[in-house]
Amino acid sequence: MAVYIVNIVIVIIIINWFYCMVVAQCELSNWVDVLDKLDDVLERCCQADSQWMLACDMPGHEADKHLLLTVLQFTALLVEQSFSRHLYSSMDHLTTLLSSSDMTVVLAVLDVLYMFRYCCCRVCCGFLSPPVHI
Repeated sequence: MAVYIVNIVIVIIIINWFYCMVVAQCELSNWVDVLDKLDDVLERCCQADSQWMLACDMPGHEADKHLLLTVLQFTALLVEQSFSRHLYSSMDHLTTLLSSSDMTVVLAVLDVLYMFRYCCCRVCCGFLSPPVHI
């Protein structure tokens, strides 16, 4: 199932990437289909399999954790390059993932949240260098 979702996401990403290369900054509404698939991955990793552990922290879910980290890294890059960040609707999943016992996941979530703070407006800020990804 995860491989199928990843293949669909990759195709949609490539199509949207070509579209965004024509325009300097992308609008997040162009990525709604991709963000819906990524939200499904985030939701699956946020489900609690036991009382105190997220699904991504359970033993045997290493493939899901790797997919989660890839989704978070891509989301950080996408949010950094977009100017309509208010359309992002997975904040509740990001908040839940902050309680993960794996600090790699927490750091990736913090990286995504930091991109929402970063101003992408090249007009008011000039051509400042983007923040460094951790």
